[in-house]
Formats: sequence, C-alpha cells, structure tokens
Amino acid sequence: MPINVTKLGPGSLKITGTTGGTFPDLSCHLSSGEYTTDKSQDDPIPVLCGDKIASAADYTAAISGTVLLDLANPDSIFYYSQAHKGQEVQVEYVPNTEVGTKIAGTVTMDPLGIAGDIGNNATADFEWTFTAYPEITPPTAAAASVEDALATTSSKKS
Repeated sequence: MPINVTKLGPGSLKITGTTGGTFPDLSCHLSSGEYTTDKSQDDPIPVLCGDKIASAADYTAAISGTVLLDLANPDSIFYYSQAHKGQEVQVEYVPNTEVGTKIAGTVTMDPLGIAGDIGNNATADFEWTFTAYPEITPPTAAAASVEDALATTSSKKS
C-alpha cells in the first residue's frame, strides 16, 4: 500500500451554535490546530483466585491551537469567548476540506487571553475539551472503501 499523508489545511474551524450571540468562524484566524485524544484507566483489580478484573477505559478529546486575534471586532472569537466562558458550544473542525474528515461535538468554552511580541500580531492559545467524545465523520471515499471491504469480507465467509 502506498504511503498517503494529508496536509493540515485548507480547512475550517467553526462554532456552529450556542445559546445566543454570534458564531465565529475561526478558519482564517487559526494559525495552528490540533485534535487530541486521551485514555484514562485504573489499574486492574487483583482478586483472591489470582485473576485480575480490568477497569473500564475512559476516552476524552480536545481541540487546541493558536488563533490570531482581531481585537477591533466586537464579534471576534476573543470577545465571544469572554461572553460565553464556561458555556457549552458546538464546534466543527475540518482539518482538510478536500479530504472532508469532520470532527464535531460540544466543547466547554474557555475564555481566551491575549499574547504576542510587541509589534507583532496578537494571538491566543486555546484548548477546549469536548464534553463527550466527538462524532468523527470520515471522507465519503474512505467510508465507501470500508463498507466495500466489510462486504467483501462478509461474502468470503458465506
């Protein structure tokens, strides 16, 4: 199988809904982005007979990155994050529009700070944790390939 790699961008990061206010599109302000997952699991519990009982794994996810700030626009992400701090908002992240993979879910909005070197663009680093594991939508071609592979595997077993 040949090696395939996807570049980050062009893509989109949008806040798609909340309980009021405008919904910033961060696509043209995001200078770096990252979707991360984490697993936490307690150690297995040893029991008298010598076996061990595995604990359930808990998976979490977050989206993080750096945004360029537009402090002159009252509808920008900086002011939005201040007005909606602690609220749950829906986000949609598409790392590469051409490929089409989409990560969508609800995050808790943490307010942004303001950073940067004097004379340079103002930026803010952020990390928003998903309240539940997000929905991952693969590209249509990949989904079709998986369905074809499953169908082929099923027909071979028959």
